[in-house]
Amino acid sequence: MRIAHVSRFLLALSLLAVASTVLGAAPQPLPTIRGIVVDSRGAPLPGATVSLDLPGVTTVTAADGRFAIASGTPGRRRVRVTLPGLDPSEVSVVVPATASEGALEELRITLLPVRPQAPPRPPPPPPPSRDYRWSFDAGIGFDNSLSGNINSGAIGTLNNQAVVFTKNTYESVYGTGFHLRFGGGYMLDDVSEVRAAFTYQSLGGTLTRMGDVGVSNLYGQYDDYKTLGLDFGYRRYSPQRWGPMMPYAEGTLGIAFIDEIDVLLAAPQANVVQNATDFYDATAAFTLGVNGGMLFPITDRVDFNVQLGLRYSTGLSQVDALVGTGLGAINDDSARWTIPFVIGVRARF
Repeated sequence: MRIAHVSRFLLALSLLAVASTVLGAAPQPLPTIRGIVVDSRGAPLPGATVSLDLPGVTTVTAADGRFAIASGTPGRRRVRVTLPGLDPSEVSVVVPATASEGALEELRITLLPVRPQAPPRPPPPPPPSRDYRWSFDAGIGFDNSLSGNINSGAIGTLNNQAVVFTKNTYESVYGTGFHLRFGGGYMLDDVSEVRAAFTYQSLGGTLTRMGDVGVSNLYGQYDDYKTLGLDFGYRRYSPQRWGPMMPYAEGTLGIAFIDEIDVLLAAPQANVVQNATDFYDATAAFTLGVNGGMLFPITDRVDFNVQLGLRYSTGLSQVDALVGTGLGAINDDSARWTIPFVIGVRARF
């Protein structure tokens, strides 16, 4: 009997030892990471997403901005907080192995407004024009007649025969001609320039019906129209750039020397051919122009230039040989409007 009691006592002690071992091996809970999320004024931020650097461990702040999230594993953890419209924030905490080692201090995480991104830096402006005050440019293009008559209509007598001159425009006689320009300028400041330029124009004449002599048609072959001019002007560059391109506008005033123009006259039915030398004397004409253009930089000192303008030249000199014949009015409307188009290169120094 005494042996049975001893056996039961030993069995109870064994069970108690096993239970103590099992209970001692059970894992201890880890401390919870707690905190509050506020804005720059200290107001709580509800709805912010709080996550750890562990897959799937996230939570959302409550109405009072507070949160509690399981730490997962002991060691150093990164706590990241995000909320749309605010910059994310991240802090680090060290999680002890068990909650018994001490509670974690409550975190206070502040989210700041998203900082606006700085605008992209514009390309560097070209060197100031004052560094290269002088410039030289040359260009080539065409000169298109817009209005004006190389001869106007008139009725009179010539060699005791009735003569009728019909109007002929510059466009019908000369069409579009060659235009050459070269000159230079001096920059007064970064956008203003005074300029001087030589211009040369050459237009080839065509055989033209000029009217009638008696019962015969009258034809004329005009000499080429050639002029050399000197223009003085003021150019204004736009302070606003179109990318790398620089637009400008300018006005000019000058003088042009127009070569003498002869005409070979022929009336086939009257069997008359006459070379009317000095049909127009050499003329000094005043010119006025406005131009607009665009500069395309090639290097910091060299530009490609495209220019379109409107140019006016006063009329040709009177035809002295026709004075008193009734035909002297043929040069009454010989002033000329043209549209010059020029492309070229400008160099600054």
